[in-house]
Amino acid sequence: MKPSVIFIVWLSCISKAFPADIFMVTMGGTKSHKIPFWELAKGLISRGHNITFLSGFPSDFHMNGLHEVTPAGLVEYIQNYTNWDLLGARMSGQMPISFWDGLRYAFQSCDAMLDDAETQTLLNRNFDLAILDGAFPECSLGLVHQYKIPFMYINTVGFYTGSIAKSGNPGSYAITPNFYTSFTDNMNLFERALNTGVQIFATLMHKTHQFIAWDDLKFLTPILEGYVYDRK
Repeated sequence: MKPSVIFIVWLSCISKAFPADIFMVTMGGTKSHKIPFWELAKGLISRGHNITFLSGFPSDFHMNGLHEVTPAGLVEYIQNYTNWDLLGARMSGQMPISFWDGLRYAFQSCDAMLDDAETQTLLNRNFDLAILDGAFPECSLGLVHQYKIPFMYINTVGFYTGSIAKSGNPGSYAITPNFYTSFTDNMNLFERALNTGVQIFATLMHKTHQFIAWDDLKFLTPILEGYVYDRK
């Protein structure tokens, strides 16, 4: 047997012999954010790992090895927040959501999640790794700081280039339409320039709401400076 095959078999055995407690979090406001985490959880559970998954959507089914945490405050906030036809707005050439709705979701959903008793109980748990949604990860990074564990991102929104872009995910304004616009990848020169302007404005507003508007979440400021803006 080739040494490379032996090494792969050995790694497979080791991964099952030392299971990890993994903490997954998505703060996404639509249920589609959960789907990639479900599939990832299935693969990790089959390798012997234990998964705790926090989201704002009630559990749909039981999966051995998966513990879903759905803070009631976050669930209620999302149900009252996302009542739009995002696809219909984009197809009709309108902005899917307003800038203000996009900005307020990040800090209001964080507030709803952190204030919930179920989330407070989680703070006493120990985990080995966190896997965060690249969309609206700021609040999740506060939990990572609490646990003092390594983390990684997965991007559940193809057109979202906020915090995850600052951590190394490429976002080309010339070919990637901003989430807040109705553009597609088939943009003329003027639309590409306008798309770039919207992206720059959205980036400035994104940073502003993190470090100025979060009056009741000021403890996150040094955490975000270290985890979001200083990592490449």
